[in-house]
Amino acid sequence: MKTNWLAMVLFIAMLATSAFADINDLVITELWVGRPGPDGTRDWVEVTNTGDTPVQMSDVAYDDVSADISVASVFPNEILMPGESLVLLIDIDADNTTFANAGAEFLAVWDPFDALLIGTQADGGLGGGGDSANLLEVATGGVLDTFTYAEDELGDRTLERIGEGSTDIRLSELGENGAFEAQEFTDEMGTVIVGDDGEPVILIGSPGIFKGFGKGVLVGDVNCDGSVDLLDVGPFVDAVTSGEFNTKADINSDGAVDLLDVSPFVDLLTG
Repeated sequence: MKTNWLAMVLFIAMLATSAFADINDLVITELWVGRPGPDGTRDWVEVTNTGDTPVQMSDVAYDDVSADISVASVFPNEILMPGESLVLLIDIDADNTTFANAGAEFLAVWDPFDALLIGTQADGGLGGGGDSANLLEVATGGVLDTFTYAEDELGDRTLERIGEGSTDIRLSELGENGAFEAQEFTDEMGTVIVGDDGEPVILIGSPGIFKGFGKGVLVGDVNCDGSVDLLDVGPFVDAVTSGEFNTKADINSDGAVDLLDVSPFVDLLTG
């Protein structure tokens, strides 16, 4: 019975319009620019594939406000699937106060974290008084996406994208769009960092999690185009057959993407 449902979906997929991978679908969806004193982690940038096809990240580079391809850092040879996000750590050797490397520090502070984590030695650290992050096309040096902010007091929250414009941003709010409280972090002596109120500093953000531009998750919209239709069939089948978790493909909300999601997905399409 389950196999028959999958066969039906595969048949419908033949009717769906396919699309070529488009690096223009990559969007900077969140970033962290540090705080006065110990940061907890170095600056980082979250990039999300908002399209309906996989993207080859080695075609893309990162730089800060200069947007200069000659000094930009090219992403590793990784594939970013539709709806997936990655986090880029910037200048990873500059803030290893507690752990052997900044990757371990990031994972300890931002727990839980379930996404691709990439480190870079880029000269692209983000300033606390305002800056911008840019995604560049390696082949042409052209700007694919820009995330611009002008905050003077960023506090202990990340900045998240809430619209398609380069300045459609806000400070993350706990419990909204997947934002959660990070773990306590310590200095090089193992002492928990405390704020002016004497309480442990707890960062707020949602690295690796993107739930749309402030609209929440539309379950079934696997290609992230804002609707559930035949264009979602191909990406949904890919998610089921790969076994990789995708929130939008987990139709029955059981924490897994598998054959049990096929029947409710068909119901979404026909309903």
